[in-house]
Amino acid sequence: MTIDILVEILISFFVAFGFGIIFEVPKKYFLHMSIISALGRTVFIVLNEISGYSVVVSTFAAAFLIAALSHVQARVYKAPVTVFLIAGILPLVPGMGMYQSVSNFMDGLILDAVVEMVYTFMTAGAIAMAIFIVDSVFKVIKVKWPGM
Repeated sequence: MTIDILVEILISFFVAFGFGIIFEVPKKYFLHMSIISALGRTVFIVLNEISGYSVVVSTFAAAFLIAALSHVQARVYKAPVTVFLIAGILPLVPGMGMYQSVSNFMDGLILDAVVEMVYTFMTAGAIAMAIFIVDSVFKVIKVKWPGM
């Protein structure tokens, strides 16, 4: 179990690293965006697999942390937030849920497909809400402290 968790976190680290290579992100950001991605996945695993929270709640918390760390890193390195954010969020995107929904539809399991799609949309919505909340907080902070 512990080895599986470590492998999952390492995969998340290298997914972000690979994203940086494919999309030609400046090399000086590779380590930071990879660490953010691994930390986000760690939060997801701790909440979902160890603490027993739902996938949606765990995804929200992980996306919230990734978005907050991305904003901080963007300000520290004077880089776009999306450099860190997209690489960090990528391992949380519910691609398997969407695949399972389409597969169930193709197999004629309409009810299973709809249930899976609802969970997929809830997970994607949790990611979007976390990013929106963090963006809003950082905009308010920027208004109050223009020197930031």
